[in-house]
Amino acid sequence: KSGKKTPYLGSFWSDSDQCTKKGLEITQIALIDIDLNQSYLTTAIGTYHFVIPTLKIIFVGEISLEKDRILNFSKHIFGDCN
Repeated sequence: KSGKKTPYLGSFWSDSDQCTKKGLEITQIALIDIDLNQSYLTTAIGTYHFVIPTLKIIFVGEISLEKDRILNFSKHIFGDCN
């Protein structure tokens, strides 16, 4: 499929490529093992269906829902969103 009829398809900034790209916006939560230089994805949700003014509100909400589970693995939670 070419994606021409994919619902909620939009343009998003790619930091790695320094340009906009077509895609779907998602929120991800991952555990990071610094010693092994490895990350483990725990949560990924599409943010396109939320009617909320900013993505930061979505991110904070997801961290709030997952914090107890995350804190079983680490005493630190770090967030990054633009």
